[in-house]
Amino acid sequence: MMFGDWNEVCDASERYGCNFNNEGASAFNSFIHESGMVELPLDGRRFTWVNKKASKMSRLDRVFMSVNGLNIFSDIKLNTLNREYSDHFPLLARVNKNDYGPIPFKFYNSWLTCSDFDELVRDKWSEDERVFHDKLKELKMSIKAWMIEKRRCDNANKTTIINRISELDDKIDDNVIDEAEMVERGDLAQQLHNLKQEEDADNLQKSRIKWDVEGDENSKNFHALLKQKRSKQTINGIQVDGEWITDPSLIKNAFFNFFKCKFKRN
Repeated sequence: MMFGDWNEVCDASERYGCNFNNEGASAFNSFIHESGMVELPLDGRRFTWVNKKASKMSRLDRVFMSVNGLNIFSDIKLNTLNREYSDHFPLLARVNKNDYGPIPFKFYNSWLTCSDFDELVRDKWSEDERVFHDKLKELKMSIKAWMIEKRRCDNANKTTIINRISELDDKIDDNVIDEAEMVERGDLAQQLHNLKQEEDADNLQKSRIKWDVEGDENSKNFHALLKQKRSKQTINGIQVDGEWITDPSLIKNAFFNFFKCKFKRN
């Protein structure tokens, strides 16, 4: 983490009543880019320095974090506090975990190739008469239980197939295998290939998810920009009827009521 009074700004909008130095701003932006650090978005005020007459204002105070630091403290926020005698507003960085409910449920494409998956979803959805949210929650738990059992069966089946192929290979080496066993070995090899193909498809999807979240050494700057944009767009609070609310449940309810009115039928 780097923080302090930098005595420089990134663009002209961060100064008021002051001369803007384009060369200084370019050098400062280059320094930020080359350092690989991500700036924490500031909530509360636009400027952090104000002269006594409030005729000149600038955004001089900043806090930067590394990408690894943001991975650890993904919910860190930066706020301005009230100033008294200083011409700088104090900054407060704190980790404020906002719980907006359950995380998204990961769905693997390989499940669609399983013959019993469609039947599981159809039967579970039709037998449950509860509200939509509770039905989804119950379906999620059923899919998780199905997936655990499926992986257990697949691993056991894979072990059995490998052992049987090994036995047939020993017969091939001893030249005592018959035609029926040769056909059996071909069928077992195809079954093993199908299991491996399904496993590879899941691993490929997992790797893509991991790349979307973490990136790699060739996309470090790209993902740093994404993390900065995501941090800036995070909703920490909204104003409702003149009152500032930060409770996630109240924020979700306010958004629901707003769009409910927008889409209400006349």
